[in-house]
Amino acid sequence: MKKLIVYLMILLFMNLTGCYYQQQMNPEEYNFDENLDLQVTTKDTVYNLKASDYYYYNDSLFVRASQNLNKQTKFKYQVVIPAEDIQKLETKRADVGGTMIIIGVIALVTLGIAFFVSLSNMD
Repeated sequence: MKKLIVYLMILLFMNLTGCYYQQQMNPEEYNFDENLDLQVTTKDTVYNLKASDYYYYNDSLFVRASQNLNKQTKFKYQVVIPAEDIQKLETKRADVGGTMIIIGVIALVTLGIAFFVSLSNMD
């Protein structure tokens, strides 16, 4: 039973492990159909956007935002940002290769430790 719990915990840990990186780009380089969280920088404002808070149409970025007026009231509004006003975009992306390497190393180390522990128990 203890082994089952240990294996389950290892698998859960591997699921949470991952390599991520920030990527900066121009609006022309970004594919807005990817629906990733974005940080949009204009001349005077920085917008931190969730994937569901924006859409791109006709060379403009339409941002749906809300602001709390008090505990019970939210003010919802839309901001239209022309593509030429966007200085840079940043998004967080997953590094699949790095993640696979980390998971493989963790699995090999775990198997190696289990192998040496089982050898020492045989003596």
